[in-house]
Amino acid sequence: MAMPPPTLSISYTLFPPSSTSPPTGLSSTTTHEFPLEISLVSSESTSAETDSHRNNNSTAEEHYAALREALSNARETLGYELTQWRDAVGDGEKEKDGRGGEDKNGGDEDQVDEEVEEDVEEE
Repeated sequence: MAMPPPTLSISYTLFPPSSTSPPTGLSSTTTHEFPLEISLVSSESTSAETDSHRNNNSTAEEHYAALREALSNARETLGYELTQWRDAVGDGEKEKDGRGGEDKNGGDEDQVDEEVEEDVEEE
């Protein structure tokens, strides 16, 4: 009986602020599967030791190369999707956290960052 090819499966669920419109074509709950493209090696070897070092008839190097490729594809896909969500949420996350863009002293956070940068440049 043939086993299904191995896959890397990644799921996420986001909880954006209620005022956020989902990016086109994306859902806040998603699962992706990235297949590991492993070339099967013919099993002509009868050695028990050799067979025990095989993973679905592939070598360890092939397995890790396929896993690296699947991870790269996953990183690219998730990076794109999460960037779309970040852009859709925008400053809505500040409202959700109750920060509203102001620091503890009542000033604008961006203004405080600029003042710190100016102090560093003067030294």
